[in-house]
Amino acid sequence: MRIRYRLTNIEPLRISDDSTSEEGQTSTLDYIPGSAVRGVLINKIVDNEKIDEETRLKLFSDSTSFSNAYIIANVGGKQVPLIPSPKGFYEDKTIVEGEKEIHNVVINGETNPGEKRASLGRYVRFDEDKVVYSTVKRGSDLKIKCNVKGGRESRKVFHNEYIIEGQTFEGSIDCDDETLLKKIESELKSDIFIGNDRSAGFGKCRVELIEDESVPEFSKYITDSDLSGDAYMYLLSDTVMRDNNGEYCGINFEDLGKMLKVEGVKKPDILKDLHAEYSSTSVKHVHGYNRKWGLKLPSMPMYEMGSVFHLKFNGVLKAEAMKKVMESGIGVRTNEGFGRVLFLKNYEAITKKLKEDSQAVEKKDFELENEADKQSLKVIAKQYYMHKIRNAMHPYIVGHSLDKGAIASSQLGNIETFVLQGVGDPDGAVNKLNAYFDKMIEQSTNGHSGSLKADLKPLYDEFEKLNKSDLGELLDVNTKESGFVMGIPVTELLGDAEEKRLKLELFEEEIKYDRKGE
Repeated sequence: MRIRYRLTNIEPLRISDDSTSEEGQTSTLDYIPGSAVRGVLINKIVDNEKIDEETRLKLFSDSTSFSNAYIIANVGGKQVPLIPSPKGFYEDKTIVEGEKEIHNVVINGETNPGEKRASLGRYVRFDEDKVVYSTVKRGSDLKIKCNVKGGRESRKVFHNEYIIEGQTFEGSIDCDDETLLKKIESELKSDIFIGNDRSAGFGKCRVELIEDESVPEFSKYITDSDLSGDAYMYLLSDTVMRDNNGEYCGINFEDLGKMLKVEGVKKPDILKDLHAEYSSTSVKHVHGYNRKWGLKLPSMPMYEMGSVFHLKFNGVLKAEAMKKVMESGIGVRTNEGFGRVLFLKNYEAITKKLKEDSQAVEKKDFELENEADKQSLKVIAKQYYMHKIRNAMHPYIVGHSLDKGAIASSQLGNIETFVLQGVGDPDGAVNKLNAYFDKMIEQSTNGHSGSLKADLKPLYDEFEKLNKSDLGELLDVNTKESGFVMGIPVTELLGDAEEKRLKLELFEEEIKYDRKGE
């Protein structure tokens, strides 16, 4: 069973690519990794409800798989998901407008003198004998390291890339448990936050479920008939397999051959001597980060998405066996979207390339400007506005004593714990705080805690005031008078979740300030 979805980043999106980042510059991935979607949904499901151990294991097992989400192009009014650019195409050095001849070296390994690797952008679609290519629109900003005490790194400027907002990506989630799939589906019906710098105005994404029964557009690139003698295996995502000793080995053709044999076939020699006669690949070290643990994951070498293998074998490769492998994936961490492969149809027929004329961007119900300068200005305006809000917090705190009375330190500790949870889930933190206040007030009303109600009320009143107030007006930031920051409407700078985070931050700082006074 499968869920297909489209994800539009309504804020700039930054997912750090450690494999290409260098000192002073952080690159961003230009797709949504399955591991990122998986992490967000698992945390939402586990946080929102108690699940049994069997369901928890299914979430982390290969029976549930989160594919990468790749950019969509608008082609004649139709939304067409693209795939990573295939490797192995070469071209001469002449500049040609429109269609240009390209040469596929994976067919027979032959190269022509004076040719170079063909420039195919980052994402493509196949159109009969052509590769039509496009790319993801990215922007960048500059920041200063302010949290490093002394040393050479202090106040150092560094450069960050991000995906410009308003672009749409398509992905899928496979699960063999219908109940679990419905839980995942329900969590996709609300906005989600992905990637880095989520507290600085990055990462908010809107998800739309694809309700119709249509198959992904790239399914027409897949062979649907039995193959004899050779096949072209394309890596839809980064992939690595293990050898018999458990070491990473690239492609383990012995295991791959076993996976491509059809169970129950009487003739055991349906596929023999499987190997790659020719290939065009690149290798990268894949990194990761577990936000829950606060730890980096061990890196591993993988064949990069877009790598192509010209497989040779004796016997017949059955269509049903290829379909099974394409659905399950190969190698390690298939649960996170790695190891996805396609067996391509009519791959030898591609002899031309063409740059996509249409924008690989879909505009939704919000107005967007696609120029990188204007997007950068919006990011800067947002950060400037948040900076003004944080600067205004201290005068507000000093001038508004909580006067909380004799509340126990343990109770304040509980409140601070709920506030800290608001970094990742502001709505959840506000709900937990409201429930906690209601419970404590109810206990005091029933005579369980003496004068607790009178002591708790100033703290509760302050929390209520923060929830009901506009933060800019409350802190007298004055931007509301003009309604704009750097020409950007204030209403476009802060989302509801971000404003709640800042309010929780202010409430936490008020408690800390009061405790310092004690």
